[in-house]
Amino acid sequence: MAHSTDTALKMTSSISDTIGGTSDSVCRFLTETSTPNAVFIGAPLALGEQGELFRLLRDDGWLVTGEVLAKQPPSRLCLSWKIKTPASMDMPNIKVEFIIAPSGTDGEASTLTITGYADGPIPMQYVGAGRAGWAMMLRRAVAAFS
Repeated sequence: MAHSTDTALKMTSSISDTIGGTSDSVCRFLTETSTPNAVFIGAPLALGEQGELFRLLRDDGWLVTGEVLAKQPPSRLCLSWKIKTPASMDMPNIKVEFIIAPSGTDGEASTLTITGYADGPIPMQYVGAGRAGWAMMLRRAVAAFS
Protein backbone atom coordinates (compact mmCIF):
# COMPACT_ATOMS: atom_id res chain seq x y z
CA MET A 1 0.00 0.00 0.00
CA ALA A 2 1.27 3.44 -0.80
CA HIS A 3 1.67 5.41 2.36
CA SER A 4 -1.46 7.56 2.27
CA THR A 5 -2.37 9.83 5.10
CA ASP A 6 -5.47 8.88 7.06
CA THR A 7 -7.18 12.01 5.72
CA ALA A 8 -6.94 10.63 2.16
CA LEU A 9 -8.72 7.43 3.18
CA LYS A 10 -12.51 7.41 3.42
CA MET A 11 -14.47 4.96 5.50
CA THR A 12 -16.16 2.37 3.31
CA SER A 13 -17.84 0.30 6.03
CA SER A 14 -17.82 -0.22 9.77
CA ILE A 15 -19.34 -2.94 11.91
CA SER A 16 -19.15 -3.73 15.63
CA ASP A 17 -20.46 -6.18 18.19
CA THR A 18 -19.92 -7.20 21.79
CA ILE A 19 -17.67 -10.18 22.41
CA GLY A 20 -17.62 -12.25 25.59
CA GLY A 21 -13.89 -11.86 26.20
CA THR A 22 -11.51 -9.34 27.71
CA SER A 23 -9.72 -6.88 25.45
CA ASP A 24 -6.49 -8.84 26.02
CA SER A 25 -8.04 -12.17 25.02
CA VAL A 26 -9.76 -10.69 21.94
CA CYS A 27 -6.50 -9.05 20.85
CA ARG A 28 -4.59 -12.33 21.26
CA PHE A 29 -7.30 -14.10 19.25
CA LEU A 30 -7.01 -11.56 16.41
CA THR A 31 -3.23 -11.78 16.24
CA GLU A 32 -2.80 -15.56 16.69
CA THR A 33 -0.26 -16.85 14.17
CA SER A 34 0.64 -20.34 15.42
CA THR A 35 -2.44 -21.98 13.83
CA PRO A 36 -4.73 -20.95 10.96
CA ASN A 37 -6.43 -17.81 12.28
CA ALA A 38 -10.18 -18.29 12.71
CA VAL A 39 -11.02 -14.61 12.24
CA PHE A 40 -9.07 -14.33 9.01
CA ILE A 41 -11.10 -16.96 7.15
CA GLY A 42 -9.14 -19.80 8.69
CA ALA A 43 -6.06 -18.87 6.68
CA PRO A 44 -2.53 -19.03 8.07
CA LEU A 45 -1.63 -15.55 9.27
CA ALA A 46 1.85 -14.04 9.13
CA LEU A 47 1.73 -10.87 11.22
CA GLY A 48 4.79 -8.87 12.13
CA GLU A 49 5.20 -5.83 14.27
CA GLN A 50 4.27 -2.28 13.24
CA GLY A 51 5.95 -1.44 9.92
CA GLU A 52 6.40 -5.10 9.01
CA LEU A 53 4.44 -7.21 6.56
CA PHE A 54 1.39 -9.35 7.06
CA ARG A 55 0.06 -12.07 4.80
CA LEU A 56 -2.90 -14.44 4.51
CA LEU A 57 -2.88 -17.33 2.05
CA ARG A 58 -5.64 -19.89 1.76
CA ASP A 59 -5.16 -23.28 0.13
CA ASP A 60 -7.31 -22.16 -2.83
CA GLY A 61 -4.82 -19.40 -3.72
CA TRP A 62 -6.79 -16.49 -2.21
CA LEU A 63 -4.09 -14.07 -1.06
CA VAL A 64 -4.04 -10.89 1.01
CA THR A 65 -0.83 -9.01 1.71
CA GLY A 66 -0.14 -5.73 3.41
CA GLU A 67 1.69 -3.89 6.13
CA VAL A 68 1.04 -3.68 9.85
CA LEU A 69 0.22 0.02 10.14
CA ALA A 70 -0.49 -0.07 13.88
CA LYS A 71 -0.25 -2.81 16.49
CA GLN A 72 -1.24 -1.48 19.90
CA PRO A 73 -2.31 -4.39 22.11
CA PRO A 74 -4.87 -4.79 23.50
CA SER A 75 -6.86 -2.04 21.79
CA ARG A 76 -5.92 -1.58 18.12
CA LEU A 77 -4.66 -3.40 15.03
CA CYS A 78 -4.54 -1.63 11.67
CA LEU A 79 -3.44 -3.29 8.42
CA SER A 80 -3.06 -2.21 4.83
CA TRP A 81 -5.07 -4.71 2.77
CA LYS A 82 -4.11 -5.72 -0.76
CA ILE A 83 -5.94 -8.61 -2.35
CA LYS A 84 -4.75 -10.55 -5.36
CA THR A 85 -6.57 -9.13 -8.40
CA PRO A 86 -6.06 -9.25 -12.15
CA ALA A 87 -3.16 -7.02 -13.24
CA SER A 88 -5.52 -4.91 -15.33
CA MET A 89 -7.69 -4.03 -12.31
CA ASP A 90 -7.09 -0.70 -10.59
CA MET A 91 -7.59 -1.15 -6.84
CA PRO A 92 -7.41 1.72 -4.37
CA ASN A 93 -5.28 1.61 -1.24
CA ILE A 94 -7.31 -0.16 1.45
CA LYS A 95 -6.82 -0.49 5.17
CA VAL A 96 -8.76 -2.32 7.83
CA GLU A 97 -8.75 -1.26 11.46
CA PHE A 98 -9.73 -3.42 14.43
CA ILE A 99 -10.59 -1.46 17.58
CA ILE A 100 -11.10 -3.42 20.80
CA ALA A 101 -12.67 -1.61 23.76
CA PRO A 102 -13.76 -2.95 27.13
CA SER A 103 -17.53 -3.02 27.55
CA GLY A 104 -19.68 -3.67 30.56
CA THR A 105 -18.69 -3.01 34.14
CA ASP A 106 -16.65 -6.13 34.89
CA GLY A 107 -14.18 -5.92 31.96
CA GLU A 108 -15.05 -9.46 30.89
CA ALA A 109 -16.60 -8.33 27.61
CA SER A 110 -15.30 -6.19 24.77
CA THR A 111 -16.64 -4.35 21.78
CA LEU A 112 -14.83 -5.15 18.56
CA THR A 113 -15.23 -2.64 15.74
CA ILE A 114 -13.91 -3.46 12.26
CA THR A 115 -13.69 -0.54 9.87
CA GLY A 116 -12.60 -0.56 6.24
CA TYR A 117 -11.13 2.48 4.47
CA ALA A 118 -10.15 3.20 0.85
CA ASP A 119 -8.57 6.14 -0.96
CA GLY A 120 -10.57 5.69 -4.14
CA PRO A 121 -13.41 3.78 -5.73
CA ILE A 122 -13.47 0.05 -5.16
CA PRO A 123 -14.37 -2.02 -8.25
CA MET A 124 -18.03 -3.00 -8.08
CA GLN A 125 -17.36 -6.73 -7.78
CA TYR A 126 -15.36 -6.09 -4.58
CA VAL A 127 -17.63 -3.56 -2.81
CA GLY A 128 -19.98 -6.17 -1.34
CA ALA A 129 -17.15 -8.64 -0.75
CA GLY A 130 -15.38 -6.20 1.55
CA ARG A 131 -18.45 -5.51 3.65
CA ALA A 132 -19.31 -9.21 3.78
CA GLY A 133 -15.72 -10.08 4.70
CA TRP A 134 -15.57 -7.66 7.63
CA ALA A 135 -18.97 -8.95 8.85
CA MET A 136 -17.79 -12.56 8.57
CA MET A 137 -14.65 -11.74 10.58
CA LEU A 138 -16.76 -10.16 13.30
CA ARG A 139 -19.16 -13.14 13.42
CA ARG A 140 -16.20 -15.53 13.75
CA ALA A 141 -14.75 -13.51 16.62
CA VAL A 142 -18.12 -13.36 18.43
CA ALA A 143 -18.65 -17.11 17.94
CA ALA A 144 -15.18 -17.95 19.31
CA PHE A 145 -16.09 -16.39 22.66
CA SER A 146 -19.69 -17.66 22.87
